[in-house]
Amino acid sequence: MTQNQSRILKRKLGLARRRIYILLVCTGDTCRNPMVAGYLKKLCKDHNIRDIEIRTAGMMTVNGLLATPESLDMLRSINIEYTTHRSHPLTIEMIRKAHIIFGMTPIHVQTTLRMCEEARGKTFLLREYAGTAEGKNSQINDPMGCTLEVYKNCFKLVKKACEALVKKPLFQDMVHVPEEEKPKPIAKKAPAAKAAKQTAPKSKSASDKTAAKPAAKSASGKKKAAPKTSVKKTAVKPAKKQAAKAKKTASKDIKKKTTVKKKSAVKKAATKKTAVKKTVEKAAKKTTKKTVKSAKKKR
Repeated sequence: MTQNQSRILKRKLGLARRRIYILLVCTGDTCRNPMVAGYLKKLCKDHNIRDIEIRTAGMMTVNGLLATPESLDMLRSINIEYTTHRSHPLTIEMIRKAHIIFGMTPIHVQTTLRMCEEARGKTFLLREYAGTAEGKNSQINDPMGCTLEVYKNCFKLVKKACEALVKKPLFQDMVHVPEEEKPKPIAKKAPAAKAAKQTAPKSKSASDKTAAKPAAKSASGKKKAAPKTSVKKTAVKPAKKQAAKAKKTASKDIKKKTTVKKKSAVKKAATKKTAVKKTVEKAAKKTTKKTVKSAKKKR
């Protein structure tokens, strides 16, 4: 199976890795963002990092502006051609779609947080996140309209931040390992000493069986000669009979007890009935006497 076929199967089964969307934010999207995006894409190719999409946006820009010639010259100095860059204004949809956002200065981070609440927890300064900040100096200043030396200093900061960023787990988890370079499982082999131990007792057992056969025959002969077994069998029979008799007697005793209990319960019920009858008769006599007395009084 080829790599393309395996990718198609993984997508159908929902096993494909999620594509990470990174958003870079600066002011005009023509100086710093092109340098960061161009160098990051080169590092991802060199380290075989896939499934990462890098987009750029500016706070104060319009669609379609080209990168400045100075920023393109910085990239050409390390053999990177990035003439396809075009500027884009920052929108709420971009912020919502992005998995992580990197701003060049604190102003860029603050504006993205104000634009959309979903930016919280995923918006960072580029140098702080990469771990290349030097004390309080954690931003990359805008070189727009400055000399080549300012662009060179800016590009040095960009290179350090990008090289440290690629080593982070966010990028390392997306490294693609070809099937040929994957380590193959090594088959476990039993050591020679263990194999010898396993084979040794088997040979002994075969010899022991042959030597044990005459001993077994002699033992069986001795058992046949001794009449002890017949005595044991005769002794076992009366013990079984006694156990059976004990069971019968126990069952009879249980039946007797149950019948006695039933009889006592019947007697109790009969006495209760008679007592109830007597109480009812007494109550009837009292009521009749009362009715007779009341009738006499009326007369």
